[in-house]
Amino acid sequence: MFLHKRLSKLMLAVDLIICSLWLILVFHVGSAAYYPLLWTVPVLRMWLSFLTYRRSRMALTPLLLLVVFCFGTLQHHANPVFMLFNIPMLAVLKSLMAFFGSGHFDLAEFSDIWYGSWDYRYWIAGISYVWVVVIPAVVYVYRCFKGKLVPSQLGIWKKVGLVAYIIASIVIMSVFVEELGTSSISVMALFILLMLIPVIINKGRIEGFLTRFELSFVLCMLMFGLAYSCGVSYNSVSAITTAALPAAFMALVNWNLGRKTAYKDLMLLVLGASVFYIAQYGINMIRIILLLMSLGLFAVAIARFAYSTRRYWSSVALYVVVSLAIPIFCIGYNPFSVLEARKVRHFDDYGFSRHGLMLVTGSEGDGIRDRYGLILPAEYYYIDLLTPTKPYCKVRKLDGWKIYDLEKKKLLSDEEFTDVIPYGNNSFILKSPQGDKYLKIPRMYSRFSDRGDAVITDEAPEL
Repeated sequence: MFLHKRLSKLMLAVDLIICSLWLILVFHVGSAAYYPLLWTVPVLRMWLSFLTYRRSRMALTPLLLLVVFCFGTLQHHANPVFMLFNIPMLAVLKSLMAFFGSGHFDLAEFSDIWYGSWDYRYWIAGISYVWVVVIPAVVYVYRCFKGKLVPSQLGIWKKVGLVAYIIASIVIMSVFVEELGTSSISVMALFILLMLIPVIINKGRIEGFLTRFELSFVLCMLMFGLAYSCGVSYNSVSAITTAALPAAFMALVNWNLGRKTAYKDLMLLVLGASVFYIAQYGINMIRIILLLMSLGLFAVAIARFAYSTRRYWSSVALYVVVSLAIPIFCIGYNPFSVLEARKVRHFDDYGFSRHGLMLVTGSEGDGIRDRYGLILPAEYYYIDLLTPTKPYCKVRKLDGWKIYDLEKKKLLSDEEFTDVIPYGNNSFILKSPQGDKYLKIPRMYSRFSDRGDAVITDEAPEL
């Protein structure tokens, strides 16, 4: 019995971790009005995991909703399927490529994977739906026939009201997302809608509606959602979230364990997080020292937790979350990379950089980085985007200009030009003592292939 209970807890933990990562990745996809409908699928799957663990008859409610949503994504258009399953997996692959170095895959190979996955989208969706719907359904039916299900505290009309409220919340969130995108305001709106559920359905009582662990998990997800919404846009509010959320997470863990939170621990966490935030504006050895100080302050607080609770493996996981995961989520990028340059501002000149470009500066000049590493080396005195819809910028190191592709991280030519002058639409004159040349930027651009690359030519484009 003990082994079976531990196995059930382990399966619940694995389920929740996968669903949480899935939700974050789907959330990261974009900010169209129908995205809240896509977010609903992993959220319902989390709810189903909790109710399955409880052996509750109410598990039938999210199970039926998941069946409806899953069948809905397969109808008429394949785009929802691609966004629910393919893009999250591709995002993980891209992040791993960036983290371990892009030398393992080139752009052409990644392009093949991207477009190839489109052809197998229904196969990927079918396999995923086995985990999302089929396995929980089999478990529910088995327990139903064996009489192992526990009756729900909610009557039929409260269940109907809960379903209606979920649908209404999706509609409301669609309005917020369409107008404001995946901003911190949208996250707060989602927080309010979730907190109103027990008020409307259960007369304001949490007891009997959510267990202490389930409530802790919901609050944890909201913390990460707030951190993400600030970090994804490099919001200035991240200074507050970076300092406060690690301490808030620690207090939440203590509350879930029934342990009193010491103010000394909270002060150490706030101080460590503040040093972490300041470290991003240092370079080289200064940043290394500040980051080590931050990790040390976090370590003292977590060591006190480990000594008090004797939960050593849990303490290791807690240390990773409060010292790395939450602060990195809050600021939106990895400060342990690119030690030779510091953040100046969000490089939002480029229209497709909302997920991560920054202007950075170092001892040798300015550059551009994304969340993982340098895109343009920090060695230029001047950087100017040529057009907001294309990733081409003119960069100057010494006496001349060069043209750089931000997406493919390469120079179009080693030749330096004395000036870059607009010439009609999507074309530029490149002035040179050896003779003027022309930069032709095609209307369509693909970062995954050579299709749509700009070219430097001796022939003037037709106006």
